[in-house]
Amino acid sequence: MLLFSALLYIFRSELFKCAQVTLGISLIASGGTFNIAERIRNGCVEDYFSFLGLFLFNVWDIMVMSGILVLVFYITLLKRR
Repeated sequence: MLLFSALLYIFRSELFKCAQVTLGISLIASGGTFNIAERIRNGCVEDYFSFLGLFLFNVWDIMVMSGILVLVFYITLLKRR
């Protein structure tokens, strides 16, 4: 519910007119959608990449994290101006 509220705020604000915000939201939405689709299709989400043997990721997780990083960096830079 919190994520939905945050996305609704971004869609209704001036931030959505920026390409970086659109890219970040698109990455998060598509990564999440494909994660859900894989879970429905396979019954689980398979992890393909190992990071230092500690963390396991799949392509969709990387898309979601990339989208979050784009939004955080953009909003951080925007507040500095």
